[in-house]
Amino acid sequence: LGASGSGKSMLLRCIAGLVKPDQGQIIINGKTFFDSQKKINLSMGARKVGFLFQNYALFPNMTVVQNIAFGLDHLPKNEKKRRVDALMEKYHLGDIGNRYPTQISGGQQQR
Repeated sequence: LGASGSGKSMLLRCIAGLVKPDQGQIIINGKTFFDSQKKINLSMGARKVGFLFQNYALFPNMTVVQNIAFGLDHLPKNEKKRRVDALMEKYHLGDIGNRYPTQISGGQQQR
């Protein structure tokens, strides 16, 4: 797709909303994610874009529970809680839900 350093990862970060471009537009399937002239910059959640990092890329300012729940904002509150609880149990994270990524092991971050 492109040589190392050609901007592939930067493009993906801009599409996901992790990085704000200096100028220009990001339009995907007719939906404007970013437009510097029109002052449009959708939040990461509003973009509904999935992004998998090579590392664990947890939000450092969010707890384990908040990191898990981040992509579930489209669900009703009770369904979001049910899914988060199920994932916490499935991956044996029950006792660390209120901790931040820097407070848990690499193995726990990976789960």
